[in-house]
Order: sequence, then structure tokens, then C-alpha cells
Amino acid sequence: MLYIKYSVLIYLLSYNKLILVPAKIRHIQNKYLVHCMRVENIVSRIDLNLTPGPIEPPVDVKRTLLLKTISHRSPEFTELYHNIDKLYNKIVGLEHDGETIIMPGSGTLGIDSVFANIVSKDTKALVIDTGFFGQRLADLLSRYTRNIDVAKYPLGTVPDKNDILARIENGEYDIVALVHNETSTGTTIRYLEEIGRRVRHHGGYLVIDGVSSVGAEEIYFSKWEIDAIVTGSQKALAAPAGLSIVTLSNRIIDAFEEFRSKIDRIPYYMDLLEYIRCKREYGWVPTTPPVNVVYAFYKSLEKINNYGIQEYFELHKKRAEEIYRYAVEKGLEPFVNNPKWRSRSVAVFKVEKSTRIVDILRKTYGIQVSAGLGELNNKLIRIGIMGFIETTKVLKTINLIINIAGKKSSS
Repeated sequence: MLYIKYSVLIYLLSYNKLILVPAKIRHIQNKYLVHCMRVENIVSRIDLNLTPGPIEPPVDVKRTLLLKTISHRSPEFTELYHNIDKLYNKIVGLEHDGETIIMPGSGTLGIDSVFANIVSKDTKALVIDTGFFGQRLADLLSRYTRNIDVAKYPLGTVPDKNDILARIENGEYDIVALVHNETSTGTTIRYLEEIGRRVRHHGGYLVIDGVSSVGAEEIYFSKWEIDAIVTGSQKALAAPAGLSIVTLSNRIIDAFEEFRSKIDRIPYYMDLLEYIRCKREYGWVPTTPPVNVVYAFYKSLEKINNYGIQEYFELHKKRAEEIYRYAVEKGLEPFVNNPKWRSRSVAVFKVEKSTRIVDILRKTYGIQVSAGLGELNNKLIRIGIMGFIETTKVLKTINLIINIAGKKSSS
């Protein structure tokens, strides 16, 4: 116990001020005498964020967070929402046969909400599992139906297209769900069009986790007959975290109404018909969104559209190829053997004792990358290569990884 008999001056780091503490304060537990670090001091330990998300948004995108906050029930917000809709739909390839909505929350919320609106205990579903987030899809679906077939494939591989199409042909599935870009392993399924056509032909609905693919990969929602794709603002769309973006086909929206009789209850926060109603009638979101994050998201979409959508896709493709080529030359082994299926938003390499290297990079160099997930936790290093990140920064990080791992780099 510390006894204070006289007034003392305490320097508050959080305000850069000295304050006078009255002498009447007698008893202060030592545990309360905490060195109050400013948020800037904590965050400044990291000089470079190269995790698979959230990524570091461009400076002009972050600057919009400082704008004054407007009401989410104002005409100005409605105008923002309308413009976001137009800009985003170009990126995801939605024509005039669906709807895109914004939800306050993570990408997982959006995926969970799609299932909550269309999956009943009798729904038959197929999940294509190529890694950690494929397993999560199955977990999410299992909260609504037990009638799930999980097609599990070896980590670091993409399933044979004919195998998937045969499963859809013979399975009579109501829902087919998959992760477009499996962030845990760095694999991307690049035959969505064939899957979409086959699922639609058999009357099912194709639901895609596009959290780390939208923006980095070409997607043609309408042309490929996708029914739902969900992403987050914080990955290849190069904005801060906080928004789930859900794109829905008209046919799945119509099905939501039909499924109401089969589903016991839908939480208000996850009621996608309510989001659609509010958007169409008012240009609003039913609940309060992180308004300033909406500004930043708008700015990032504007930036991508101005850069050129096809050019942005090509940026991700060429950068990924250059990074993998460089890493292989320096002695790192990609986790995905076939370049055809390698991700363009996360580069994944086999590195033993990877958690130690990740820790050294953070503490010594102020660089954040990620180790593997699940059973691959201490065997992989995953580097986020999304958005407008400079390739040279990734290559320098690869050199550091090689050196820390005890492998020689000539650079």
C-alpha cells in the first residue's frame, strides 16, 4: 500500500500534461499505478504489417477516418451507400440480378447470416474443405443443419474439378459452400464458373466465402451464377476492418421468404431481408454502422476503380508471381506446389519453427507476418500481399525470414 501525504505531480502520457493530485488521496494500490501508454506508443512497435489481414490501408484511405461523423440516417449517408453500391458491384461482377448490402461486422458475420436466412434442419449441404476456413464453413453450417457432406482435400491442394462437379451432380444438394481463397494454405479455386453452372442446374444455391479473394481475383457474380458471396473490408479491398459485404442473387433473396416457414427464428441483426428493405426504402443499414469506416471503404473502392479494376486484378497476379519466383530462387519452398492454384492475396511458404521466426520479425524488426493455422501452426509462414502493398517490402521481408531461419540469401 502506498500512502500519499502531499500533493504530487503526475505526468499523464496520454495527455502530455502534468496534473496535480490532491493530498486527500491517501491510499492507492500499487497495481493502479500503471504506466499509461498512449495508443501511438503501442502501435508504433509495428513498422510493417504483412499479415493476411487486416492489411495496412493506403494513407489517403486512412485519412478519411478523421472526417467528421455524420448520421447514418442522413441523406449524405444514403448518397455514400448508393455510390459504394455502384463501385463495389463493378469489382464483384454483379449486373442487375441481385443486391449488395453492408453489415457492421466481420466477414464471418455475413457468411453466418446467409446460412441463418436459408438453411433449415432439413437442408442438405456440401462443403468443400481445403483448409482451416473450409472447416469453419462446415462449423457454421452445422449450427443450422446436420445434413452436411464435407468433401475434405489434402492441405495445400485444390480439388480436381471433375470430382467436385460429380459430387454436385449426384448429391442433390440445397447448398454448396466453399472458400474461394483459402487463406490458411494459400490455395485458390479458379473454376467457380463451372461450379456455379452445375449447382444452378440442379436447383441449389452456391455460397462463397470471398473474404480474401474479392479484389484480388476476377469474379463475375452474375455470369458465374453465384448466389451469395461474402467479403470483408479489411483485405484485398484495402480498407480498415469493420464491414461485412454481402452480395446476393435475386433467386436466393426470393428463397429467403420461402424459407421463413422452415426456420424457427432469425436474429434481427442477421435478418438479410431487413437489410435489403432498409437499403431499398431508405438507403440505410438497419443498425448503426461504423460510419467513418464506411468513408474509408468508399475511398478505397474509389481508388481501386480509378486505378482500373482489371489493372488491380493484374497487379495482384503479377505481384504474386514475382514474390513466389524470388522466394524460390532464395531457397524458400511454397506450400502450394502447383503455381496455377497459388493465392494472389497471401504467399505461403514451408518454414519449420515458424512461430519463432514470426516472433523475431515482430520484436526485432517491427514486421508482422503470420504463422500457419491449426495443424500447420509451426510449419508455415503466411505473408499478406493484398492491396497496394509495395513488392519490395515483401521481398526484403523474405530475405529476413531466410536469414533468421539460417538459410543464406545473397541479397
